[in-house]
Amino acid sequence: MASIGNIEQIKGNAEEFETYVERIDHLFKVNAVTEDMKVSMFITLAGSEVYKTLRNLAAPRTATELTYA
Repeated sequence: MASIGNIEQIKGNAEEFETYVERIDHLFKVNAVTEDMKVSMFITLAGSEVYKTLRNLAAPRTATELTYA
């Protein structure tokens, strides 16, 4: 699947994270990403540091059990 636009991996503080989420929401919208794909795409695009943090915060659940809101 080809996508429109791109977004770099997040690096930075909480304020930058909020901006990143706003940008990724636009990327999802322009590419008509379905709800069931948003978590996987977010994890893939955001990078390994965000994934590690997400895993720690979500435990004992796994990332595949989360929803994007």
